[in-house]
Amino acid sequence: MKKVTAHFCVILMLLLIVPQTSYGQDDILFRKHLVSSGWHGLLYGLALDVIFELDGPAAAGIPVITAGGSILAPFIFNPERVIDYDVLVLTGHGKSLGWVHGFGLATLIGGENAWNEDNYKLTVAAGALTSIGGGILAKYMASNNDWSDGRVGLYQHYGWIMPFTGISLAAAFSDEPRVYGDRKS
Repeated sequence: MKKVTAHFCVILMLLLIVPQTSYGQDDILFRKHLVSSGWHGLLYGLALDVIFELDGPAAAGIPVITAGGSILAPFIFNPERVIDYDVLVLTGHGKSLGWVHGFGLATLIGGENAWNEDNYKLTVAAGALTSIGGGILAKYMASNNDWSDGRVGLYQHYGWIMPFTGISLAAAFSDEPRVYGDRKS
């Protein structure tokens, strides 16, 4: 619990020291992008802790380093600090839902054994990799398509509703864990 609290404090401090230039819509969207990047960087660092079974100071430091690097990346790769609403929403959605898809894929392949002592690292790695891939795909889609804010909102909404409807139906009618990963909705 202390590690998680320390991570959140570090992320909050980094966000507070970001220079404040204006409070326009672009600045607010960029700040939301920083928070989203830092959150997912923290999750990727925690995934590295699990995969490599890190302990001690390295277990606390890796998530902080990945979160900090993820917060600094938008400053390096986007010096104008401009981000579109489509890119912000769809990238965050792709990264978040990528975790779910990766865990579902690992459950489909591993079944009951997806989270046991031998396979949990592969399950977490599948979640992290599909999260990264989902973020890249979503950024590509948002950058190359001129969608309205409503269409982006519907894409995000149904991107969550459809998989979880399939999972709920599978859970209602089956005890086999592989069915949860094989959602045909």
